[in-house]
Amino acid sequence: MLSWPSLPTDNLYKFQAIAGLVLVVVSSIFMYLRVSENALEVARISAVISSYETLLERDAEEIRAFREQLESREAENDFDSVDFEGLQLRLSQFEELERQHRESAARISEDSALSRARVDNTAMVRGPLFAMAIAGFVFMLHGFWLWYARVQVHQDKLLRLQVEKIASDLSKLDE
Repeated sequence: MLSWPSLPTDNLYKFQAIAGLVLVVVSSIFMYLRVSENALEVARISAVISSYETLLERDAEEIRAFREQLESREAENDFDSVDFEGLQLRLSQFEELERQHRESAARISEDSALSRARVDNTAMVRGPLFAMAIAGFVFMLHGFWLWYARVQVHQDKLLRLQVEKIASDLSKLDE
């Protein structure tokens, strides 16, 4: 069975250093996820707006052509019954397009408001997350420094003395 390595929390300084490192990593991940989420949201809204603008331009061109055709027929007073029915059908199609455009504009406005709210939320959260990352970094550096200065130096010295003793014991045995 696979066992997880235990965290080196045998003294307070190591624990402080590891806790600071965890704060830095967690706050950095949350900031990255928030920024990525906003970037995706902005890209999605931009794509929707771009497609909507393309659709509007196409439909505006069709309406312009229809109006020109209608005005030219009106100027020539050239309406027969078949044309009139076709023009009425075309007019109802344009009215439907206009209704669809109003619905799309309402949806885009709603999406835009939601996106603004998300971006505002991220701006509010970014400050505390950044402060948490800075505090974690300071906490981590302080813990590692205390660990080294108060514990590790002495352990290194003790280890060095043990090695010297073993070496001297071996040299006495060789004599």
